[in-house]
This record gives sequence, C-alpha cells and structure tokens, in this order.
Amino acid sequence: MLDRGKKLVSGHESESIFEKFDRDHRGKIDNMELRDSLRQLGYAVPQLVLQLLLTKYDRTGKDNGIDYDNFMSMCGVIVKGLTEKFKEKDKRISRASTLTYEEFMLMILPFIVA
Repeated sequence: MLDRGKKLVSGHESESIFEKFDRDHRGKIDNMELRDSLRQLGYAVPQLVLQLLLTKYDRTGKDNGIDYDNFMSMCGVIVKGLTEKFKEKDKRISRASTLTYEEFMLMILPFIVA
C-alpha cells in the first residue's frame, strides 16, 4: 500500500493506475507514463529524479520502462520513503520545509543509490 498522506492506495488500485498509464499496453511504464502515474498518486517528481528512477527500476537496462512489480517496489520504497523523510522535516505539516543542500542530499541519496 502506498501512503499519499490522505489515504492509502491498495494493490488493486495501484494496478489500475499502472494499467491506466501504460498507454501503449506493453506492460511497462516509460518516462512520460511514469511522470503521469506519479502525479495521479499525488507526487510531482522532477524530470531528473524520474530519469534516475527509470534507470534504477528498469531491470532490462535498456530504458524500456518499468514493469508492474518494479513500479510497486519503486512506489513503496522510494516515493513513500522520501515522503516520510520529508514529513520528518515538515514539523508544522505545511507541505513546506527549509533544508540545506546537504540535508536534502543526505535525505534523498540513500533512496536513489541503494
């Protein structure tokens, strides 16, 4: 299940989201489909981070896209984990926080390079 801050997305719902955004129905989500699916889940992810996620979770290594299992792994570990880390910094629950560059890098690097 994926924590969007407001509600949880079940496996069935995430499968529906995956299928909805796999527009070419090839069983993989490409860069644009990934961006749109994460936005649907409530996450606005910068293009650079999207490319890093594709590189990490495209198990073919050919930039073909992310399959459903890797999509779920990515959402559960990376996106949810980063959101939880950000919430630790957002003490007033304002959806905003001030971080130094070093704090930011220390927060995200374990998720991206792991």
